[in-house]
Amino acid sequence: MNYLVSVIIPCYNAEKWLVRTLDSALSQSYPHLEIIVVNDGSTDSSLSILEKYKESTTTPFQIVSTKNQGVSHALEIGRTLAKGDFFQYLDSDDILLDKQKIESQVNTLLKEQAEVAFCDYEELYIDGARKASKYAKTLSNRPDVDFIRKFWRPTACFLYTKNIIEKIGAWNSSFKTFNDVRFYLLVSEIKPKYVHIPIVGVLYNVDAQSLSRKYGVITYFTDYYKLLMYFIQRWESQQTLDNERKAEIIEALRDCAKAFIGKDNAKFEMCIRQIYALQPNYIPKKSLKMRLLSNLIGYRQAEKIASYLRKMLYACF
Repeated sequence: MNYLVSVIIPCYNAEKWLVRTLDSALSQSYPHLEIIVVNDGSTDSSLSILEKYKESTTTPFQIVSTKNQGVSHALEIGRTLAKGDFFQYLDSDDILLDKQKIESQVNTLLKEQAEVAFCDYEELYIDGARKASKYAKTLSNRPDVDFIRKFWRPTACFLYTKNIIEKIGAWNSSFKTFNDVRFYLLVSEIKPKYVHIPIVGVLYNVDAQSLSRKYGVITYFTDYYKLLMYFIQRWESQQTLDNERKAEIIEALRDCAKAFIGKDNAKFEMCIRQIYALQPNYIPKKSLKMRLLSNLIGYRQAEKIASYLRKMLYACF
């Protein structure tokens, strides 16, 4: 049987990168592809580039143009149009680096009777430099915990079975950022079988996609906090907020608190209150100094002092 892979590409003002992204998809060794590009209200030459590719390729190539409504909305349009047995999401500024990426993942999913395959990636910087990912190569036996903060891949690294996509359902357009992490966590709730393909299959355009660069640190961590609250409420309502999930969420809330302190004290307090709501009298465990200081004066004050000391140390260098 010739299994079809749907390659879904949300596109917004991607003229700088779109050609190499499309070339990387159309150069894949796997022959049974359909390309679906959702042009999310681009005001540059993206649509013109897309139309030229549609005219020149024999691969089924569909273009849908909408007013700008964000990546989640574009992904949802692509999902509803896709006819594939497998789904490949691909941002319009990333590259499928290995020409056998999709073929390797399809074959492995079939062989292992798995539902999600993921590969490794390299980061691409504006000066052309490339760097290996700093994140873990493999998932633990708790992907639902790993995806909170320790494990991340660009959406392009993953290949999903249609069954997984149908179980998750619609993309939530209210999430303008962190839609990928939300999706990964929802997938992990289903407890699918994951397989790691040990190839560098994707080149991730850091400068084009870094949320902290696009929106600033405060907006980035505000959105991260909203994501954490979404899953706290979801898992509490399901009575599935176990100790491992809770511990990792607290560490993520600490990341947010450290970003807010001295910049937005109201949001810093918001994070501290949520940490205490999850674990009254919280004391950090990983740092001996923070543990001792928190025992003496409480975690809230300890974090403030630690932030001051970090700034002083940074100023010295």
